[in-house]
Amino acid sequence: MSRSTFLTFMTITILAAPPFASATVEDPFSFFNVFSRCSIGRSTDLYDGEIRGIAGAAGSCWFKNNSINALGLVPSSIGCFAGGEVELICVSHQGSIEAAGRVLLRAVNLDGGIASGVSIWGHGATIGGDAAAMGTVFLENCTVSGAVIEGAPFTPSIDLSAVGDFYLAKSAQYGSWGGGAPLIAGSRVEFSAAAGINVFDVTAADLDWATSVAIEGPHAAWVIINVRGHAAEISTTDWQLDPRMPIEHVLINFPEAAVLEIRQVALLGNVLAPQAATHFPEGLVVGGLWVGDLQGGGQVDWGFFIEPIVPTSHDFITWGGLKSLFE
Repeated sequence: MSRSTFLTFMTITILAAPPFASATVEDPFSFFNVFSRCSIGRSTDLYDGEIRGIAGAAGSCWFKNNSINALGLVPSSIGCFAGGEVELICVSHQGSIEAAGRVLLRAVNLDGGIASGVSIWGHGATIGGDAAAMGTVFLENCTVSGAVIEGAPFTPSIDLSAVGDFYLAKSAQYGSWGGGAPLIAGSRVEFSAAAGINVFDVTAADLDWATSVAIEGPHAAWVIINVRGHAAEISTTDWQLDPRMPIEHVLINFPEAAVLEIRQVALLGNVLAPQAATHFPEGLVVGGLWVGDLQGGGQVDWGFFIEPIVPTSHDFITWGGLKSLFE
């Protein structure tokens, strides 16, 4: 039996509104499938992995040979937000694009429009809405179903810097909750949860060494895993999640990591590493991916994290002789 900190409340309160109906920027955990506090990709090395929900970056977004917001599940007319520029090459994109910088398109199928704070350049693109920029709009061999507008005013609909601050604050908050240790048997790491909030601490070295990671618990369990260390890696690991437990109840938090490597893994859970330069060359994350910077080409399937409501009073019960989170 692993050691964990878990709480069962006299009344367990869960966010009642379903994410499909209420996803707004007020809850970035359910709005953004992928978010980078810096950029996604590089101008010299475009990101080429599929992102099945909404993508956002406080900096720029460079994509190629992939699809963005592929499932179109979150109710937003915009599928990609950028505080810098957006470049798309051979991309299929659901929704519109909002970029404070310029937008460059080549061989792109975009089913929405474009709003740019600088300019738009396109070649061989299909744009399913307006192409509006504060500066010039140059389109060659493009099909535009809406209007082409130059000199259009631009005001971002989302404060992307504030979104990044949200992830930073949440990572620090959950990281301050000291937890119990998982069961480590050889190269297997097991997180065994009970109904309520379960907080675990594991070192980045132990997680990197593991060949299998298992998260077990009932539907009513929340699991927050704080991974300690300034450099972390998750690779070639068999990741197992109890079928009773929703992915939206699992958060893998890297509150200290400046560098994170994810490769050759199908990771089941939401990843929060808002200070980490993240290299994700291949593999799969099923859940949200919210990082400091993102490079590579891994696939991110749409997922989200529902935060449990933590009571401010002491009407809760603790077991195991471990220190309460609220003492």
